Amino acid sequence: MNKDGSLISMSGVAKRYEHFTMENFNLQLSSGEVLGLIGPNGAGKTTCLRLIMGFISADQGDIEVLGKSVKHDIVSIKQDVAYVAEDMRMFGNKTIQWHMQFFSSLFVNWDQPYATELLETFQLIPQQQVKTLSLGQRIKTSLLLALARRPRILVLDEPSTGLDPVARHELTSQLFQIMLNEDHSVIFSSQFTQDVERLSDRIVFIDDGQIISNQDKESYLDSWKRIDVCLEAEKDLKAFSDIKEVQKNALNMSVIHSEFNSEIQKRYSQLGYSIEISKLTLEEIFIAQTLHRRQHLSAKGINA
Repeated sequence: MNKDGSLISMSGVAKRYEHFTMENFNLQLSSGEVLGLIGPNGAGKTTCLRLIMGFISADQGDIEVLGKSVKHDIVSIKQDVAYVAEDMRMFGNKTIQWHMQFFSSLFVNWDQPYATELLETFQLIPQQQVKTLSLGQRIKTSLLLALARRPRILVLDEPSTGLDPVARHELTSQLFQIMLNEDHSVIFSSQFTQDVERLSDRIVFIDDGQIISNQDKESYLDSWKRIDVCLEAEKDLKAFSDIKEVQKNALNMSVIHSEFNSEIQKRYSQLGYSIEISKLTLEEIFIAQTLHRRQHLSAKGINA
């Protein structure tokens, strides 16, 4: 565990490529927490996870995992951190059982009874060759090999990418049950906001290599609201500082607030307007937050 009590700590991290830059990136994962990363393609989600795993090196800043420096102790770190991605490679001519035996020889915490249990949960046949597996079966095999190591941290990089909606729902349902029944600390990325909303305790929005929001799931869902109201003049909106989006038609406005509370509701009442309040999905929140940031940067002459 790191000095601040977190299992993962990224402080002032920078990673620069020709057409992408991550600057001053700060992120923590607490014990027992499921942290979801949401961002558009190219936002920096995979870069973040690959930095944590030591697959790439940071140009600046510090990354510690389980109190150890990724730069200096990555080999020992990987005994306690398991990584799964959709494009992970296995030996096509070998069976699932062969891979289980191979992994059991590499990782000291391998739990064979749990591996056998996961075979049943994921409905996998141990004698089946990897090259004959469907995409969903390959992802489940990768998850089995990761989970049966009993890692202290599980890192998932968009594991459900490429699956059809039914297979993705099945996979996330199984993951949800596993996370409920086991004490896992997880950091994962997904372009599917429904998956992140379903699995996560805390959610981080990333855009263009920057963290644009970092809150627990309930805070997003409780504080972000869409307000449908009849307004006579747009200047009345200046009474509110947390508005992220406004859509107008001839008679009404739909206003998205990021910090809606009883005081804001009271202010609408004082202005003499009746309002209709509705909840937002996590996807709607992410889109509104991202577009608001980009519009703000564009207004300042900064490319998002």
